[in-house]
Amino acid sequence: MKKTLLLFAIAATLASFTFSIGQPFPTMKGHTLENKEMTLPLDVMHKFTVVAIASSMRAQEDLDTWLQPMYSSFAENPMYPVNLFVIPMANGFILAGPEKVEKQIKASMDKDFYKYVLVYSGEVAPIRKALGMDEKNKPYLYVIDPRGNITYKTSGKYTEAKMEEIADKLSE
Repeated sequence: MKKTLLLFAIAATLASFTFSIGQPFPTMKGHTLENKEMTLPLDVMHKFTVVAIASSMRAQEDLDTWLQPMYSSFAENPMYPVNLFVIPMANGFILAGPEKVEKQIKASMDKDFYKYVLVYSGEVAPIRKALGMDEKNKPYLYVIDPRGNITYKTSGKYTEAKMEEIADKLSE
């Protein structure tokens, strides 16, 4: 009986750490390339938000396939009044230091994108775990509702089908 209760308690604890749609987006503090301090999801409440995260250099390459489509679909489109953030949080970026990361990103990016890039300098592992980012070499995209809860998650390279799914979630 005691073993059964112990196993149940362990299973319940592990289940509480598993990512699921509907959970709150974890707190991430940082600043945009325009030097605006941000805390997600607190500073984006009351509006849908699309967040794209890369936690490795390989994931960043795949995330780059999303940049222009996301910018065209959401940032330039008044039909979708949403927040948009791209967060490079590869360990190499974190270890290099925020100043060096910013300089590298700014050198490779048009100034129009600066307000959409969030430089995060916190711990990577807890965020990856909280968001269910199981594959380090894939980018992950999330739709956060106006209350700060995750309503959609996808990963990998850009496809039109994935973009349509994101647009559908933003239209709900």
